[in-house]
Amino acid sequence: MPSPPIGYDTVLAAGGARHHRTELLQAWIATPTWDQSANFLQEHNAELANTHTRDLLASYSDDDACQRHLAILYLADNKPVEEVYQIVTDTTVATEHALDLIESADLNQLTLILAAPPRAAEGITGAFIQTAIAACGSLAQRRRQQLHVPPGHARRHRRRRRHHLARACHR
Repeated sequence: MPSPPIGYDTVLAAGGARHHRTELLQAWIATPTWDQSANFLQEHNAELANTHTRDLLASYSDDDACQRHLAILYLADNKPVEEVYQIVTDTTVATEHALDLIESADLNQLTLILAAPPRAAEGITGAFIQTAIAACGSLAQRRRQQLHVPPGHARRHRRRRRHHLARACHR
C-alpha cells in the first residue's frame, strides 16, 4: 500500500480540529440558559477563546446568536465571566456599562456590550447610545480621512475646511 502524499495528515488534522471547534461552538450556543452558557464558557474557555474558534464564529456574521457569543468572548477578555453574563442578562447593567463606555469614549467595548445583550439599546437611553456610536464612528472616520491628506495638500485642505465652516456659520 502506497504511503499518503505529504501533507495528507496535516489536512486531516486541520479538518478534524475545525470539526471539533464547530461542535464545541454548536454545543455552547445551544445551551438552554445563560447560566449554563456561562458554565460552558468557564469549562471550555481555552478552546473557545482560541483565535481559530473566534474566526470560525465570526464567519457567521449574519447569525445573531453567533455574533452575540463572539461579543461575549471578547468581553470576557477584559471582564470576569460573571460580569459579562450580568451584562448579557440584565438590561440595566448593560445600559450602565454602555453609558460608562460612552463617557470614556471606548467605542470598541461599547459595540461589544450592545452586541452581547439583545435588548441593551432600547428606549430613549438606547437611542442616545446608538446616537453616540454613530457620532463617534463618523468622528473617527473624519479623523482617518484627515490623516490621509497628502502633505502638500494639507494647507489647502485646512483652508477649504475653514471656508466650509465659515459658510455654515453664516447661514
